[in-house]
Amino acid sequence: MYSRALALLLLVLLSLTTLAAGQTPSFVARKDFSVSDIANWVTTADLNGDGIPDMVAADGTNVSVLLGNGDGTFQPAVNFAAGGKATFVIVADLNGDGIPDLAVGLGDASTSSNMVSILLGNGDGTFQAAMQFTTGTNGNYIAIGDFNGDSIPDLAVTNRGLATSSQPSTVSVLLGNGDGTFGAATNYTVGVGPTSVVAVDLNGDGALDLVVTNWGHVDTSTEPTTYIPDTTISVLFGNGDGTFQQAQNQSVGTGPLRVIAGDFNGDGNPDLIVATEQSSTQNRGSLVVLFGDGQGGLHNGGTYIVGSSPRDLISSDVNGDGIPDLLVGHASLDNNSGALNVLLGNGDGTFQAPSDVAVGSDVFALAAGDFNRDGKLDVALTVANKAASVILGNGDGTFQTPPAFPAGQVFGAIVTADFNNDGNADVAVTNQFDNTVSILLGNGDGTLGAPQTIPVAQSPEALAVADLNGDGIPDLVVGNAASISNNIYVLLGNGDGTFQPAIILTGVNEPHAIAVGDFNGDGIPDLIVAGAGGSNGIYLGNGDGTFQNATPFTSLVAGFMAVGDFNRDGKLDIAITNRDQGLVILSGNGDGTFQQFSQMPFPGGSLQQLGVADLNGDGIPDLVVTMFPNVGTANDVFVMLGNGDGTFSDPVGYMVGDFAKKVSFADVTGDGIVDLIVETRDAVAVLAGNGDGGFQPALLFGPGGPGVAADFNNDGKIDLATPHLNNPRGVVLLINNQP
Repeated sequence: MYSRALALLLLVLLSLTTLAAGQTPSFVARKDFSVSDIANWVTTADLNGDGIPDMVAADGTNVSVLLGNGDGTFQPAVNFAAGGKATFVIVADLNGDGIPDLAVGLGDASTSSNMVSILLGNGDGTFQAAMQFTTGTNGNYIAIGDFNGDSIPDLAVTNRGLATSSQPSTVSVLLGNGDGTFGAATNYTVGVGPTSVVAVDLNGDGALDLVVTNWGHVDTSTEPTTYIPDTTISVLFGNGDGTFQQAQNQSVGTGPLRVIAGDFNGDGNPDLIVATEQSSTQNRGSLVVLFGDGQGGLHNGGTYIVGSSPRDLISSDVNGDGIPDLLVGHASLDNNSGALNVLLGNGDGTFQAPSDVAVGSDVFALAAGDFNRDGKLDVALTVANKAASVILGNGDGTFQTPPAFPAGQVFGAIVTADFNNDGNADVAVTNQFDNTVSILLGNGDGTLGAPQTIPVAQSPEALAVADLNGDGIPDLVVGNAASISNNIYVLLGNGDGTFQPAIILTGVNEPHAIAVGDFNGDGIPDLIVAGAGGSNGIYLGNGDGTFQNATPFTSLVAGFMAVGDFNRDGKLDIAITNRDQGLVILSGNGDGTFQQFSQMPFPGGSLQQLGVADLNGDGIPDLVVTMFPNVGTANDVFVMLGNGDGTFSDPVGYMVGDFAKKVSFADVTGDGIVDLIVETRDAVAVLAGNGDGGFQPALLFGPGGPGVAADFNNDGKIDLATPHLNNPRGVVLLINNQP
């Protein structure tokens, strides 16, 4: 009896564990975790004493704290007011209680900020209200050290002035009182536009010195504005009593942005590495190595060309050989390099050539930590969206980034089906820049084959897949949206991954959206197509892959469409996004004609795309619509549960990030509940479903694009595929690595 009860209990516990695990999507890719605003800076530390590294992001007016779960994921951000525009954050015990505290730089040229904020930690990952202390104008980057030998942390803060050479550029030194408060700032003049500072004993006298990078300034009196670079770093030798000598400037290259210190050549003396805006010979960023002689002298140790406009530079041992390596985050101004460079150290002060890590967007800041506790260093970064991100390390200097497979000049729609009948998921993607469709056949192991290219007309924008001629083989429909094209290509599949010559349909101007369904009840797929300026047509199918001439079904200017039997009368209806009327429902008459049934205004933004699925398991189709919100509008994805009579519940909003567009559905968490997949500008957002029509907060996985869901490696878990124009260019597979 007891054994049976125990077995039953274990079964219940196992079911609960499986369900809990299924609630958190996870992919081998950049993982994004939402914060309240554009994340300017990120750092890591154990903020709640559980032995797991947490993340802290400076994101506009707040500091966002994300507590780590120990598996590479983080809890939802908790925001703490910084008292100004938070641009930088650093962690240290500032009041001697053994608990991490935060120092926040408040650099905002528009408000002439001259404060630094201190948030004392409570030890559980929460923080007390910000205390503010005066610095110079636009205090930004912060270094912490004991500058006067009293064993109490002090602050050094770079002050950029007001972005003109007439404003003083300084570094402020604030001596700590030991209780988390600080004395009045002493300001020291440095070069123009200081961006970063590091505290290090360069001359071996036991007193910390300061090294400041001077980026330059922007001349706003010209039109357009002009960047006037500085070329120097400023070295301020410490006197050991909290004061510093006059700055000595040393030229290192155009626009120094970041500096780090460490013993990179193993001689026991601290060295410096400076990231500059561009090298002297190429329009790219560079790393300048300066070897220290232990007496305050700095000597050239070489220059390394990296990506465009380096934003941050850190040193960490990413391949576990005991030698410091370099990580550089930069702007991806071209398509030939990733936005994260890794330079493995040789131990003698030299470094291997940079390798690129595909991130999918610009990188602003970097931090390293073992976020999933596998003994391998991972990297946290901030990118060009409202998120702090993590890329997991492999322990050999490489990182878990998604594989990309070449296609055409991808910038369009994507669908998935088994085009060659081998049981593996394949991909078709439109290439708007070279007017083709690429077919990439899946190998069943998470990889895709070389693209097979099908020429179509100019600007293929819309793409749909269905069996149009009843032979059991997937076919394709392509909407060529350019005004000189004004046509639709029907590509009938041969069953081996190839397609027959196109059947060309006309009658809709600049077709940009296509949906497939049996709208006249004859059991044959029909097409509805939305075009420009209210040019919309329905093409009734003949059953052999050909179609009758287009018949207008509405004069509304249709943005995007979705199909479902919303009033459960057995006849397909259409949902349309319209710029003036919002969401419009057209009720089907069952003969290929429609009548307008309802409309739902959506103030606050521009409606984008639609999706239909049964989100709460009641057998009634529900709607999801994405929106580009106006400024000040938080949510950009809205869920409306169907009532079964063609009407819907009031929309419930969710925030996924900038430029939410295409929406699709799949059970990516494996719990039997429909999850929501949304394309954003920089990532794919996944919102785990609750089963009642509600969703968990979005998790973002990069890089972005219109994702489709399928099991590409045949492991029983749903993966995602997305076309991507930038690095990595091609079709990117986000492989589901959820346990």
